[in-house]
This record gives sequence, structure tokens and C-alpha cells, in this order.
Amino acid sequence: MTGVIFDAIERYGFATAVEKMNSKSKKEFRWSVRLTKGDWIGIGIATSSPPTNDNIRFHDQNAIIFYPYGGLVMQETTKIESNITDANNGDEIHFRFQPKLKKFSISFVC
Repeated sequence: MTGVIFDAIERYGFATAVEKMNSKSKKEFRWSVRLTKGDWIGIGIATSSPPTNDNIRFHDQNAIIFYPYGGLVMQETTKIESNITDANNGDEIHFRFQPKLKKFSISFVC
């Protein structure tokens, strides 16, 4: 999805990658998000779509979600990191999934 603006229709929304990402993929995946609104938002990676219009981390124990306006990263209900500077409108978040290393990284550009 290049140059796509994503808006949630209701309280929660999600986008699905054209190609499935998993640890058996031969190439790495990268995507970026530019923040345009100062609302509470979670951005990340999950292994499935939510069954209802709800927060993915309550339905996918492997989902890793970054909350840029709260400065934290969560996996399910566990905080992975919470000492991240809060984002501002216009900031970019870069995501990278390296299947061979089984590594997911987030770069935060102010």
C-alpha cells in the first residue's frame, strides 16, 4: 500500500498487507505511517484480524502494537516498552519485519 491514507470507519480499524508476512518469508517487510491526528492510535503487526470491531491485542496474543501518543509498546496486555517519547502530528513511524531473524523493529522519526 503505497501512498494510502488509512482512516478507521468506527472506533477500530485495520489494514491487511497484500502479501502475508511470516517467519518463512524470503524477504523483509517495511512500512511507514505518518501521524496526522492527535488521537489515541495503535499501529503494529498481528497474526490475524479481529473477529469484531475491537482492539486486536485482545484477540491475538502475538500482536505487537505501538501507541505513539502514549509512548508505549504492548503485546496482548503486557507492556514491552513504556519509556518512549510521545509523538506529535507529522511524525513518522517506520516498521520493519525481518523474517529470517524473527525480528520486528520500530523507528520513530520526529
